[in-house]
Amino acid sequence: MLEEHRRAATKAKVAPLRPDDALIFEHGGPPLRYGSVRSTLLRALKRAGLPGIRPHDLRHTAGSLLLDAGVPLATVSAFLGHSSPATTAAVYAHVVRRAGTVVDALQAHQKAHRNRKDQK
Repeated sequence: MLEEHRRAATKAKVAPLRPDDALIFEHGGPPLRYGSVRSTLLRALKRAGLPGIRPHDLRHTAGSLLLDAGVPLATVSAFLGHSSPATTAAVYAHVVRRAGTVVDALQAHQKAHRNRKDQK
């Protein structure tokens, strides 16, 4: 849906969406404003005692976890809507290479976050 919107905007020579105009589409439903989704996510994370993240971070985490679980690169690429598996490899491969597993990376991030919080 967003890709269709971008193609139509390009054809009509309309300026691209600004980041604060970003939309998130619910399958079969109306578009949701990014700011609304983000504020709802931040409230839920705060109630759960978790650090704040962006909705895009959830997408990145999902891609990383799928790759770490052995899901084929082409499948993850299609799931994320990337133009090619090469895009997925370029964006996500560093996570697994650097940390061993995504779980290790997430635990290291959590530990660093806790340490920063304790120092305040």
